Amino acid sequence: MFWQALVKIIELKQDLDVVLSMFVKDTCKLLNIDACSVFILDDTEHVYTLSASTLVPTLKSGMIYISARDDLLGKVALREEALVVADMSKAPSYSVLQTLSRNKLQSLLAAPVVHKGEVIAIIAFQLSDKDKITENLQTDVATLCANLSLPLNRAIHIEDISEQIEDQPQSPLFFDGISANEGVQKGVAVGRYNITDIEEIPDKLTQSEDEENLFIAAVKEVKASLKEMLQRINLLVGNSEASLFEAYLQMIDSSRFYDAIIHYIRQGIWLQSAIKRVVLEQVAIFEQMDETYFAERASDIRDLGKRVLLVLENKILKKSHYAVDTVLVASEVTASMIAEVPKGRLKAIISEHGSSYSHAAILAKALSIPFVTGIKALPVSFIDGKEVIVDAYVGRIYIQPTKGLKTAYERLIKHESQKAVELQAIKDLPSETLDGHAIELKANVGLIADLDRAVTQGAESVGLYRSEIPFMIRERFPSEDEQRIIYQQILSTFPNKPVVLRILDVGADKTLPYFYEEEQNPALGWRGIRMMLDQSNLFLMQIRAMLKASLHHNNLRILLPMITTIEEVKEAKKLIRQAYKEVVEEGFDIELPAIGVMIEVPAAAILIDRIIGLVDFVSIGSNDLAQYILAVDRTNEKVASLYDQLHPAIIRVLYHLVKTTKKHNTEISLCGELGGNPLATALLVGMGFDSLSMNAAVLLKVKHVLRNVSYKQCRNVLKHVLKLATTEEVHTYLENFLVENDLGGLIRAGIN
Repeated sequence: MFWQALVKIIELKQDLDVVLSMFVKDTCKLLNIDACSVFILDDTEHVYTLSASTLVPTLKSGMIYISARDDLLGKVALREEALVVADMSKAPSYSVLQTLSRNKLQSLLAAPVVHKGEVIAIIAFQLSDKDKITENLQTDVATLCANLSLPLNRAIHIEDISEQIEDQPQSPLFFDGISANEGVQKGVAVGRYNITDIEEIPDKLTQSEDEENLFIAAVKEVKASLKEMLQRINLLVGNSEASLFEAYLQMIDSSRFYDAIIHYIRQGIWLQSAIKRVVLEQVAIFEQMDETYFAERASDIRDLGKRVLLVLENKILKKSHYAVDTVLVASEVTASMIAEVPKGRLKAIISEHGSSYSHAAILAKALSIPFVTGIKALPVSFIDGKEVIVDAYVGRIYIQPTKGLKTAYERLIKHESQKAVELQAIKDLPSETLDGHAIELKANVGLIADLDRAVTQGAESVGLYRSEIPFMIRERFPSEDEQRIIYQQILSTFPNKPVVLRILDVGADKTLPYFYEEEQNPALGWRGIRMMLDQSNLFLMQIRAMLKASLHHNNLRILLPMITTIEEVKEAKKLIRQAYKEVVEEGFDIELPAIGVMIEVPAAAILIDRIIGLVDFVSIGSNDLAQYILAVDRTNEKVASLYDQLHPAIIRVLYHLVKTTKKHNTEISLCGELGGNPLATALLVGMGFDSLSMNAAVLLKVKHVLRNVSYKQCRNVLKHVLKLATTEEVHTYLENFLVENDLGGLIRAGIN
């Protein structure tokens, strides 16, 4: 497709002026037009500057600009739609293009490049023959502009940052991103670079007869370094995070990675090309997964590929000098980068790419390290070595801060440290309001490593164990006994409390290396309980393993994910009873466990009054339920801003679910990010949830809110919030509520 070649030009890592100059020339050739000009929005002056044009090949950017209200092209910006003019000499307003073309090119097609609702550029196409502005040309241009949105916006950001650096005033330079882990810290930036750009490795045939042996030796060396990093992590946070690097070691030996590369080498593919192919193939699979936690595994695959390439090219990572107050800065921070920083020296993390579900973010949370990511066009080389402040509450970083700013943030950092000590003091105190209303605070667990955090943060039990993790890190289905051992660890950690194990929730969006079927729309496809009921042998094996694991404690609760119909609940219960009968016949003296459903599909929320009579408890998966109700993929940069679990529609659905379950005397809990958001604690307590299950790292903040408000206040919060019509109103009200009750410091450092 023609537009792909033009988009690739914009993606080139060169100055914007150079790139746009190439773009306008190639556009004229590919679209067979007489002239092409690009006007870029100047935010500071609110005008559009002519940045490149075939009419003025030697143009210097900024010399010519137009106001949206004074030039004919302004209609494109004001209306946010394309403009076609057959004869500009008869148009109601003048355009600078008429002068530049000396009135020889009177036909005009101008189109907007829109990013997040703003016209960031106008592309003008001029022709001498008005009959050439065909419907096909107009649709081609619309397609081109739509595909230019993201790469052009990033290129403009890079240019803006370069100008900011060049014209840096005495006031501090700052960049905004998003928080992957809250907190505030200051220190010295240590830049890490992506030495090997996998995408740019050329595709070539075998260059040496010894390539297979070279690869085997490289893998051996990488595994040795990974084991060393595993030991570093043990020193940093103990054995609790060991499974992250054990997963790395399993990944490098897997058929998806190791065997696939060997296969390509034996087909006559150059070793480096083989690594590139396998890495990009696996990255593509992981990035297509709906659940962010698993999509972030793409970062780990890239990291492994780069490490093998570095060994092959005899490039050894320098033993960087890490300052005692290191702020790690990279385009994409990996878990292994964090592991390389000596214990106690890492103060904060900054990156361009990543999310709160990455392995790096998991480690940051375990270490209580502030982490700001999503900084567009992050200038790593400029920041490297400079003093920085990281405010991960608002997602902002400051470069070379002034004395006054440093003093202010030093007070905030001291306040943050005091707050952490205060929170630890309430770890063993009851989870109840000032007037004695109790609500259980539980932990969501995905790795065995999460169990230690749950205990140290005072979790009362496990509210959700994601059982798919052991399935995803293997090259085959784990046996019944292998599963039993894992489940036994989970159940024995809280022997006197009910522990919720969720049935395997894979299929389509969370693929297994040994069991995958590509689908058109995986988010709405063969997943969760749908897959498990179709593969009843797998369902029965997992249930038997769970039942046997409960032998000494009888604290098992089984949770059914992705329930949509009554029939699914009935069929699942039938199979559970069958497995129970089989296990009892084998001699296991156990009780039939409580069975619950996870409400995450709107259909189940609507049918809640019919479902309740079939189960013992209900758990709401707030993350997926919000995505389905709002029809928003929160991992999609284009629409992620629309995703908010405090949307009034979500609040009303949650309250309806609680009221209905309470009417039937059925226990109800909430799992997901909303349960761990201190901003929502009073609201959720006011609704009447029996328990909240969350990431253990935020549990004490939620408990602190709970212990400093009354149940009557929580009911009043609910009553008021139900009257609000917008998400912004909800956030403002809840933030003010915390501040008024001296709890603002939980959402922003320094607020009493």
